[in-house]
Amino acid sequence: MATAPPKTSQFSHTKHPKTKSNMSQFKTVLVAGGTGGLGAFIVDELVANGSYTVKILARPSSEANKPAAIEKYKAIGVEVVAADYNDHAALVKALKGVDVVTSTVGAEGLSDSQLALIKASEEAGVKRFIPSEFGSDTNKVKFPLFAHKVQVADYLRNSNLEYTLFFTGFFTDTLTDFAGWDLKNGKAVIIGTGDEQFTSTHRKDIAKFVVASLSNPKSRNTVHGTASFVSTWKDWIAAAEKQLGRKFEVTYRDLPTVEAELAATKGITYEFVRDTILSIPAKGFGVIEKEVTIEYPDIKTITLEEYFQDRYSKA
Repeated sequence: MATAPPKTSQFSHTKHPKTKSNMSQFKTVLVAGGTGGLGAFIVDELVANGSYTVKILARPSSEANKPAAIEKYKAIGVEVVAADYNDHAALVKALKGVDVVTSTVGAEGLSDSQLALIKASEEAGVKRFIPSEFGSDTNKVKFPLFAHKVQVADYLRNSNLEYTLFFTGFFTDTLTDFAGWDLKNGKAVIIGTGDEQFTSTHRKDIAKFVVASLSNPKSRNTVHGTASFVSTWKDWIAAAEKQLGRKFEVTYRDLPTVEAELAATKGITYEFVRDTILSIPAKGFGVIEKEVTIEYPDIKTITLEEYFQDRYSKA
């Protein structure tokens, strides 16, 4: 059965006046983890916006391991400050004069590193903290894997900092690789029927939403549900087939079998993390519902078709 075309969604219905970049109350924004991954997209968008002094907080090891990225940002006026997350005094010093801290730390730092950042932000006089959520709605998806995110969000709500949380669904531009799809040879594995809907947001779009929120006074102490589009796995298969020019070989894994395999898994393996996350649509939690009504009419999000056109053009 054919599925409906992907639905675009900004998770909002009431239009507010368009915000301009120079209307922001914030002047200096620091991105923790800004030398790679999602953080790099946010740094690039902040620089392109032109209204902010942009800083990156890097671990001392990052300066040694990512010299090209560090020099790239220094060359365009981004200040790179190094501090160990275990050194409270050094963190406070690094955050002095910063208005907004955006955290994009990876899984290994979701708890301890972010709590250290929040505590240092409070002491340093930071106004707003954006935690490293950027995924499923952790208010509804009660997976043990997300416990650290919930802990950080709860701590942040009880701090003296403003906050904005972003629930983005899957990252459009990393999803097929994470799911282990072979785009070149047309092979894919899907958990569920393939008809379940889910939200995904391209990392370029996430960066646009994050930066736009800084100049929107309604974003204070809110949860943002963002989306490049809402679609199904079958929509993804159809869009990929259009670019590949032939049918995909699709393997479907039923949810009860996957759940039994997860229950029998000992320890936290890559496969355990992957299958836990990829089972979210089949469990009925794939679509990020809006919690706040905020619209950013200037943001044109990347469509599913545009993503695959770009992906296959680089193959």
